[in-house]
Amino acid sequence: MRAPIKIFCPFDIDQDKFYALVGPTNDNGCAEWLGSRVKQGYGRFRNHGIELRANRVALSLKLGEILTEKDEACHTCDNPPCCEESHLFKGTAKSNLEDASRKGRLPARKYWTHCMRGHEFTEDNIYWYKPNKPGKPMRRQCRACTLLNQARRGEGK
Repeated sequence: MRAPIKIFCPFDIDQDKFYALVGPTNDNGCAEWLGSRVKQGYGRFRNHGIELRANRVALSLKLGEILTEKDEACHTCDNPPCCEESHLFKGTAKSNLEDASRKGRLPARKYWTHCMRGHEFTEDNIYWYKPNKPGKPMRRQCRACTLLNQARRGEGK
């Protein structure tokens, strides 16, 4: 489950403090966050005791509006620490994933050669099944993982 994103008014931001932590523009045109970062690389900015993502703050300041929990600050540059306002646009989780897929950053599962546990997808090691939703294509499932899960749950005896 995703952590809730704090909603804030961009006009309450200490802009001098914020922009002091945004670095100069690099060769790619990105102005990277110089302060602390979360594990995924996004900048972490603390304002009035509330921790905010630096890219969301930069986008809110650019737009002059509050980002809701459903809004995402998306990057055209695909560089998480970037706070360059011209590289940020407002989107949703769905549009962000579609953008990543269009740019080839999310390989389609149909091209995966191994499951998440490392078992090779061969015809002998695949279950094909039809999802419950109409119109969805057939999906494959790793037979070895299925057997391991059944053994763990005590099924399949």
